[in-house]
Amino acid sequence: TETAKMEAALKTVVNPQVVQQVETFSASRSVKEIQNAAIGGFYSDKPESALLLGMKAVQKNPSDVLGWNNLAAIMNMSGLEHQAIPILQRCLADLPDNSMLLNNMGQAYMGLGDLVKAKQFINKCLTIDALHPEANHSMALLHIYHNNYEKAVQYLQKEMEVAHRRSSLAQLVKSGHRNKI
Repeated sequence: TETAKMEAALKTVVNPQVVQQVETFSASRSVKEIQNAAIGGFYSDKPESALLLGMKAVQKNPSDVLGWNNLAAIMNMSGLEHQAIPILQRCLADLPDNSMLLNNMGQAYMGLGDLVKAKQFINKCLTIDALHPEANHSMALLHIYHNNYEKAVQYLQKEMEVAHRRSSLAQLVKSGHRNKI
């Protein structure tokens, strides 16, 4: 499979000790434990481990859309958006109205600089889940990019109904809309 090829390629550039740790860990763990370790690895600033663990999880359970989504999200956050897009396209073929997948596809295109496609996917995500925090945050950033601060503030407010992020609070203050917090 493509994932096995990506894993093999990644193993050639990752520290062999990290590869061994991933192999040992994933051999005796459930898919859910491997997925959790992948996410934890990314947030612990270990993107290579996170990617390898994410690949192990989807190889153990290829029908798990959440595992594929998590792998794609880690790819997005690791600068591998071009690798995430085909994964998300495959998942969206089966679940076209999944807000989580739509958001991650929007994030991938945003990371690649295709703001038109990013906005399309993020808009569709927000149509399904108006309070999706990441999608609202990204839509605010898109409006800031186009100097439409009033619209950006609306999306930041939506984001804040669910999640509080310092960078979003800072954007509201910077835009002169501190009173809307």
